[in-house]
Amino acid sequence: MTKFAKEQLHKIDTLLRLFRKDEVGIPEHEIKGMLKHQKVEASDSEIKRFLYQLQEDGYIFFEEKLNLYIVTVKGVKFDGYWSEFKASRTRHCREVVQSYLLSVGTALAGLYALYDLLKWMEHRFFCSHFFS
Repeated sequence: MTKFAKEQLHKIDTLLRLFRKDEVGIPEHEIKGMLKHQKVEASDSEIKRFLYQLQEDGYIFFEEKLNLYIVTVKGVKFDGYWSEFKASRTRHCREVVQSYLLSVGTALAGLYALYDLLKWMEHRFFCSHFFS
């Protein structure tokens, strides 16, 4: 993952944490200042993109009557995009290791079956001639 992508995930996660801390909602014009207070610099276009993504994923919604962005229950329970990325990377590594181990186990089972077949053939065809 690039440095830019990590920074973007950090910014959107920080924004989501702000929504989770707020108990009423956040007007859009206050978001930039709240991010600066968290030592996160974000342009207006980044903020728009983050708000859009958070809404698309169902973590926040815009209440038009109050003119506020409000976190959803799904947003409160969500650990963040960075945590999700790390979990998916861990899952991927685990799947690769499992596939490797399954391949090795299958190869060993095949070799054992071949060994067992050769042992049977040796006993059946070669040993029986000597004892009859």
